[in-house]
Amino acid sequence: YKFKFDGTYSTDYKSYLVNREENLFGFGVNYLHEKNEENNGYNSYNCYVLISFDDEGMSVQKFKIDALQAEYVRAAYIDGYIYITTPLEIVVEKIN
Repeated sequence: YKFKFDGTYSTDYKSYLVNREENLFGFGVNYLHEKNEENNGYNSYNCYVLISFDDEGMSVQKFKIDALQAEYVRAAYIDGYIYITTPLEIVVEKIN
C-alpha cells in the first residue's frame, strides 16, 4: 500500500497507537494527498492512519480529523472501535 503526504507526521511516541493483540499501528498525518479523479488533481487533508496486519497482509484505513499538529493526536482501540482525540474534536469510528 502506498500513499503520499507532503506535510508532517508525529515524531512523539505518545501519539502512536500500538496494539499488538489486535495487530494495529496508527499515527496522525498532516496534509495527506489523495488523487481526485474528478478534477485530475489531489485533495489534501489531515488524517489519522490506522494500519492493520493479519495473515492475508496489511490494510490501511484513514480517518479525516481536524488537527493542526499531528503530535497532539491520540487514539485508543476498544472493542472494535477507534477513538481519536485531537485538541479540536473526538472521532469515533468502527474498524473494518
